[in-house]
Amino acid sequence: MPTEWQKMTSGELYDPRDPELVQARNRARNLCHELNATGETHL
Repeated sequence: MPTEWQKMTSGELYDPRDPELVQARNRARNLCHELNATGETHL
């Protein structure tokens, strides 16, 4: 049986509340926040 991640990436219906997907979204959100919080560098 395919995982929810596999279903999602293949365009099938999936459960967005799946713990693996929730963890991936949280990680992506945190990484985006960190990236957006970086300052400009002057070379």
